[in-house]
Amino acid sequence: MNNATDIRIVDLAVEMTTPSSRGSKKRHVHFRLSGIPPPGWNETFKATLRGVLWDMRREAWNDRGYVVVDCLVDEIDLVLQHLRLVVKETNRRYDAEVAQGVRREESAQDLAADEIARLEAMRRRLRFDPTPG
Repeated sequence: MNNATDIRIVDLAVEMTTPSSRGSKKRHVHFRLSGIPPPGWNETFKATLRGVLWDMRREAWNDRGYVVVDCLVDEIDLVLQHLRLVVKETNRRYDAEVAQGVRREESAQDLAADEIARLEAMRRRLRFDPTPG
């Protein structure tokens, strides 16, 4: 991946699988990520999950270096297919958000530099009282 963010699902954390808090036959299934996502990634993940890509309609959340899904064990293959799409789209959206933020910051810095140059030119034009001493 050429993006700055390259979070991937790398494993099923079998030892962390627990019964769902909702009872039934569902489990909290932990999918290990390739690393702990950067700040802001989780919000983008949640937004992507709520979007059209999450067809599973299963509760899912990011917990440090894991994505946890409340699902049936028999659904894990299908959940993983969908989660891969969600994580890939989250990375894409997150990188776009970061790039947009960087562009805004650069634009603000350019604006500040332009403003400083105008103020410097103005200072050279203006006549001030001499400082005493």
